[in-house]
Amino acid sequence: MTPNANQNEREAKALWQKMSRVLPDFSLADAEEMIIQAAAREKVKVAYDKFFDDVAALLFHHDPENISYGRANTYELEAGTIIPRLQSYHSPEDVCRVVHEEFCIWFCGRVRPEDEFIKIANEIWELWQKYKRGLP
Repeated sequence: MTPNANQNEREAKALWQKMSRVLPDFSLADAEEMIIQAAAREKVKVAYDKFFDDVAALLFHHDPENISYGRANTYELEAGTIIPRLQSYHSPEDVCRVVHEEFCIWFCGRVRPEDEFIKIANEIWELWQKYKRGLP
């Protein structure tokens, strides 16, 4: 096992021990998946830098699920899974579908209808177009 794998295993076990006290159904596999997702999100954050921050801030500003409670990093999870999917989409409507799909995943399907994400999608699309052109 590599040193990084050992570290991930230790982190997963620590997370599982902590979370299973509060959520009895929380498994070690859940903890391992969270560690993997955190590593993937960190790679997206590093690769997209300011664009990642801008998308997370946009989601925070709109707070579509009313969960921010003033925490600016609230929507980094969603930004981390929305951004990698943008490469293969060609319109704000495509982005709207992606945003809705990701929110459905993160919020177990209990989200507003897709058409209520269009304003967010349009703004992400504008940011994406600027990012692709190298504009600030």
